[in-house]
Amino acid sequence: MTTTEMVKEIDATIACLKKVKAVLQGNQMLSQILESQTSKRKPISPEGRRKIAEAQRARWVKVKAAMKE
Repeated sequence: MTTTEMVKEIDATIACLKKVKAVLQGNQMLSQILESQTSKRKPISPEGRRKIAEAQRARWVKVKAAMKE
């Protein structure tokens, strides 16, 4: 293998690696975009949890009463 052939092979390898790098960076950018678009949930206070639990219990009472009829 001559020096010229070796240089051509190295250049081809570098071009291939640059393409792979571009794809990987594109995936990283896509994941960053998707992460920024998802909303973060706010924590629920204990009072809020209590209200939700009471409302759910009230719904179950209605369902059970309707099943008895």
